[in-house]
Amino acid sequence: MTSKAPNGKCDECTLVKAVFVPSELHESSKILYLAEAPGYHEAQDGKPLVGVAGQDFNEIVEECGGTRDDGNYINAVTCRPTKVVEGKTYNRTPTDAEIKWCNERLITEIENLDPSIIVCMGKVPYIALGGEKSVAMKDIVGTGFTFRGKYDVIITYHPAAIAHSGGKNTPRGKEIRDKIKEVVTKALSHKHVDKQLTLAIATPVKKDANIQPILAEMNSFKAVCEAWWKDDSKCKNCKQKFYCYEE
Repeated sequence: MTSKAPNGKCDECTLVKAVFVPSELHESSKILYLAEAPGYHEAQDGKPLVGVAGQDFNEIVEECGGTRDDGNYINAVTCRPTKVVEGKTYNRTPTDAEIKWCNERLITEIENLDPSIIVCMGKVPYIALGGEKSVAMKDIVGTGFTFRGKYDVIITYHPAAIAHSGGKNTPRGKEIRDKIKEVVTKALSHKHVDKQLTLAIATPVKKDANIQPILAEMNSFKAVCEAWWKDDSKCKNCKQKFYCYEE
């Protein structure tokens, strides 16, 4: 039996002989960027999201105050789907069957990573997470849902849509880029964890009535801190570094 990834149903898949591109993982990251499938550049480099779309995405993350290492990168389909037209090989969208054959592998990866947020980029990963095929991306971008009852998902365009819309300097390309930027900004807030609040919630004494006022105060502080996380300059200049850390 051929299996390019844990729990992958590769023998049944039409992409069994296609180039496999593993996920790009960064230790302790709790943000999962879920893309569609590898393209030419991803197949060459052996990493997700490294072509023109990947470069655009890296720029967006940096503009939002993050780095590529802040997230994990997974494709809904791990092998490159291609088509041949007049002797030339091109990328293509994965079929519903290919998405299904890779789905158990995808769920296994998600559960192993246990992300605090999943950024669903494009229609293919949306379908892979159980979304309706008939829904238009423009109608769901910016919305969210809970996957398998425990993983928060927020939906945006795949960064390749920027180039497909004429590039980031066109009105439509800029609009799509801004939508992706909004979602990335929200996702990056999940790399911050309040150390004191985490410890307090984890301890058995949390049920003690004497600890409740302290927890309430800490929750109040956390709300203020989260507001600051949205302003990168304030977050970097904050003097209370002992209250939080970046995963």
